[in-house]
Amino acid sequence: MRIIKPSIEILDRLDETELLKRLECVGRICYKSENKITDTSCVNFVKKIINSGHHSILEHINISVRVTCDRGVAGMILDEFTFLWPNVFGDIVR
Repeated sequence: MRIIKPSIEILDRLDETELLKRLECVGRICYKSENKITDTSCVNFVKKIINSGHHSILEHINISVRVTCDRGVAGMILDEFTFLWPNVFGDIVR
């Protein structure tokens, strides 16, 4: 038996400010409040979105990750997401 340590690796370069600005942009389109966007409004807007439970706005950001784990944990992760996910066996999981 070969024991492999679980791990996660983010494959994208993440710029926190740009991610928050993108979330604010799509969120404000949803709420029809684009006129309230400023250079510093994104942090507070995203905090309010998270606190309000309107988490679907958070789905407008895409990142690629490599997850190494056992099948049971992989199944739990997949249950949390609704997008296409290539699993370790090369299949596409919905």
